[in-house]
Amino acid sequence: MVVRMMAPVAVMFVLVCLMGLIGLGTRARIQRSHAAVQASQRIGTELSELRSLSRSLQRDALNLLIEPDRAELAVIHGKFAGRHAQMRAMLGRIAVDPLFVAEPRADRYLRAQRTVLGSLFAVARTVQQGNRRVALQSFRTAVRPNER
Repeated sequence: MVVRMMAPVAVMFVLVCLMGLIGLGTRARIQRSHAAVQASQRIGTELSELRSLSRSLQRDALNLLIEPDRAELAVIHGKFAGRHAQMRAMLGRIAVDPLFVAEPRADRYLRAQRTVLGSLFAVARTVQQGNRRVALQSFRTAVRPNER
């Protein structure tokens, strides 16, 4: 008689334990998915920041090309140098991020951004040497195609 009364309780206990295990497994999968989404959002934010920095560097390079005032040129060169270092550091960080590196187009993106960064530096150096025509041509042929 006691066995008959305890059987439903035992079945309920087994069902509760089973539901608990299922819940734990589901929770672990949800946590992994949440972590993956957060990592993906972080990469997206970093790529947006890189794009913004690249645009700022391009604007600085163009300002260097058209600015006649020597004092203002020094200010623009200072901004350019700071942004250039910042972009180089960001590219270095993202290049070793396992989530980003796993992307099939990561290498192509990094190569293009490094080319743009080097080309922008060359434009700034050429302007500083006083050859604006060559710098503008370099901007058109080396920077623009890699930024598209």
